[in-house]
Amino acid sequence: LSKLAVNATFQVIRGDGKTYNYIVVNVVSFDPASPDTGKLLVPSKPGVPTLDLVTTGSTANGNDNTQGTIVYAEQQG
Repeated sequence: LSKLAVNATFQVIRGDGKTYNYIVVNVVSFDPASPDTGKLLVPSKPGVPTLDLVTTGSTANGNDNTQGTIVYAEQQG
């Protein structure tokens, strides 16, 4: 997730083949040990379909990333 940036676009394809297009509107890093969920998990624009992608960091495969990342995306079209 940390490779996604504001204005990046991506698609989600459901099992039934329906496709949804999204644009990244914000990327936020946070400390997974003390997340402010009231602040972090709020829709970017009320009334607009959104998708929030969350990771809490990892030390797998030698990766020493202890910061979490949230990518906020809005559905397009």
